[in-house]
Amino acid sequence: MICITPYWLLGFVEGEGYFSTNKTDYSLRFGIGQTSQEIGVLEAIHKFFLALPAKHYVEIKSTNLVSLAIRNQAKGKDHKAMGQLIVSQRYFIINVIIPFFDSLTWLSKKVKDYIDWKLILDLINQGWHFTEEGKKVICLITQGMNNYRLSTSITPLTL
Repeated sequence: MICITPYWLLGFVEGEGYFSTNKTDYSLRFGIGQTSQEIGVLEAIHKFFLALPAKHYVEIKSTNLVSLAIRNQAKGKDHKAMGQLIVSQRYFIINVIIPFFDSLTWLSKKVKDYIDWKLILDLINQGWHFTEEGKKVICLITQGMNNYRLSTSITPLTL
């Protein structure tokens, strides 16, 4: 049995997690990826997230709030299949994921991605994604997240 604790999970997310925004439909996604051999860890994290208290009532049985899947198609012949845990339902993000992560002290630069992701969520909740200015701001924030934040990134920022 795998025992997940809040700070163990935060450390795992700081190393293996990601926060992203789809630039087409402005959907948000929080995810963790591992090789399919580590699916047991992702299953334990899945159960942990579903057991977290919600800021407001969240109907867990009606929707797939935290998805868990294995992509059998690996990147190449030397790569293994990947297991992925994904949270994309905005209501669950707002009422469970954000209160959980906000209650913890982050220790890595991943917190910058998390803060940017929450900022994008706030902009979307205010309707800024319906304006050209808002779309540009969201695009700029997104282009500075995750691997694009690294000093080794060669991808230029564009509007």
